[in-house]
Amino acid sequence: MPKDSAILTVPNDTFYLAIIRAFVKAVAAQTGFDDADISDIQLAVDEAWTHVIETAFEPGEAQDTTVSCQRSPALS
Repeated sequence: MPKDSAILTVPNDTFYLAIIRAFVKAVAAQTGFDDADISDIQLAVDEAWTHVIETAFEPGEAQDTTVSCQRSPALS
């Protein structure tokens, strides 16, 4: 991955949601987002990741999932 990105791999279990939220918060803060934007990003990731876990896997199916954050130029 490029140096402007970070990845986290965790099992596909909602137990790990707090870890994902902390990871996303840390990356967003380091990238320069303010607290309000970080909260919005965390909420979006929380909802998306929970939806994936609930719909993409069979009950009891154990898989790793990867969360990737990548800094890219601002869009005008």
